[in-house]
Amino acid sequence: MLLVLSLLALLAGPLLYRQLSRRQDWLTLLDNFIFVVIGGLLLFHVMPQALHQGGWPVLVLLLAGAVGPGQVEHLFKGAAKATHNLTLLVGVGGLILHAMTDGAALVDGQGHTGAMLALGVVLHRLPVGLTLWWLLQPQYGRLVAALALGLVVGGTLAGFFLGNRWLPDLGTEQLGWLQGLVAGTLLHVVLHRPFSRHHHGSNWMAGVGGLLGASVLVAISLPALYLHGHDHGQETGAALMRFWHLLLALSPWLLAAYGLALLLNWLRPLRHSGPDQPHGLWRGMIWGLMLPVCLPDAARVYPKLLQHGAPPVMALAFLLAAPIFGIDALLASLAVLGGELTLWRFASVLVLALACAWVLVRFLKRVPARSCYQHDAEAPLRSAFEMGYGHLIDHTAPWVITGLVVAATLAPHPLWQALAVHPEWQLLLVLALALPLHLCATGLTPVVAVLLAFGLNWGAALALLLVGPALNLGLLRYLAQQHSPRFAWAYGLVVMAVAAALGWGVSQWVGVDASSLPALMDIAPDSPWRIACAVTLVGLFATALLRRGARGFVAELWPKGLIIKPHHHH
Repeated sequence: MLLVLSLLALLAGPLLYRQLSRRQDWLTLLDNFIFVVIGGLLLFHVMPQALHQGGWPVLVLLLAGAVGPGQVEHLFKGAAKATHNLTLLVGVGGLILHAMTDGAALVDGQGHTGAMLALGVVLHRLPVGLTLWWLLQPQYGRLVAALALGLVVGGTLAGFFLGNRWLPDLGTEQLGWLQGLVAGTLLHVVLHRPFSRHHHGSNWMAGVGGLLGASVLVAISLPALYLHGHDHGQETGAALMRFWHLLLALSPWLLAAYGLALLLNWLRPLRHSGPDQPHGLWRGMIWGLMLPVCLPDAARVYPKLLQHGAPPVMALAFLLAAPIFGIDALLASLAVLGGELTLWRFASVLVLALACAWVLVRFLKRVPARSCYQHDAEAPLRSAFEMGYGHLIDHTAPWVITGLVVAATLAPHPLWQALAVHPEWQLLLVLALALPLHLCATGLTPVVAVLLAFGLNWGAALALLLVGPALNLGLLRYLAQQHSPRFAWAYGLVVMAVAAALGWGVSQWVGVDASSLPALMDIAPDSPWRIACAVTLVGLFATALLRRGARGFVAELWPKGLIIKPHHHH
């Protein structure tokens, strides 16, 4: 019976696509629906098991599959279509492999799961069939799409009748690596819209599609919680439980942070600082720490401070401090890292902002007359700060969700301990990873908490918390345009050197293990007031998703130079 339901749900995908493809707005809804559901399935249902089996190399392969094809297409324009086709082929092959494991799971689950597994199968397979048709039919026609769908049906049947014979013979580590690569390629294909002519509908329909996708994803995930403890669904169920506990822990603190941000916005504490004063360094740092401003907004405010006559050292202190440790990051840190580590983090931010600003002001030869953000160059200083407040939730929501997903998905593995005896290598690794990425202090906090529980050295974690939000390649390019390449180089090197020194020094004095962190898993999962806070926070995030659409919502995660563009291969 479960097998029949699975196949019927799979074959219903093309029929649903046919109905939705008749109107432009419905296709916009479909695009955002698939974007959310498939992305969520990969992150919550594929990656936990892959990480459990393959360890940290799975993350490398996931990144390679998601980013690698786009880089090849960018470097070799003539090979763009071939690269896209190959990526799509790998992704479809991964869906076939996943269909085999699903078929085998149906056999395993028939005796003890009943209606919950049936619900999971139906909801899980319908988006797969819909996605296959959505990816293939507009570009390659019905015949190719039908052939791929037939292969997925065949994979499900093979897994159901033969899977228990040959799946155990596969090396679990290698299977985890393969799943990581395939998940990355599928993310690449879904992120890069397979066709662009259908994606100019209203943000309203895009938001509705995103909310529907999120609702279906929650419904798909419920059976995994029910199956927690069984072989099939164990890793997924554990990841979902970690996600729920982290959400319960963070929600009250984040709501308090948003409330304080609104209060500060109402009070409008920022005023023109006047001429150069000795305390300008401290003033810039304090303003930066008071305000929940991300790196892009800090970069917008920075030239305006200079244009309004603020001392350069004050503007630099603001640019350094604001993205690293605003009110939202402070309260999130208290929730998942505890008071002691939050105090060390806060003290390190003070030292970094003061020391770097004091050194870097000596490299600052000229003050720009105009911001390179031409669209808001003439806006008043107060408007620049209001822009930061105005989209605070829009900016932090995707980062908080991403941080919770990553923290919940990470799994302990022997390979995580490979660098445990070499803290200096951990430090160099996190610095190398943090520089090119666009990270948010609030979303990064739960990830660091989980990594610390898995054995990450506190010095390396602190360096990641400092460099990740404060520095990326986009900011360095911006500073090179505003000032000079020499200043941009100095900025990057000084920040990384001070962060590395702080991380190394603190690691010699502060020992951190799992017992040093708040017992997040001891939080009562049915606490009424925490559930109320979580529901309120989810409601705020859902409003942002509805207003912006799924793709606009997730676009906050990408540096402006890496905005993903649709493919135009026909």
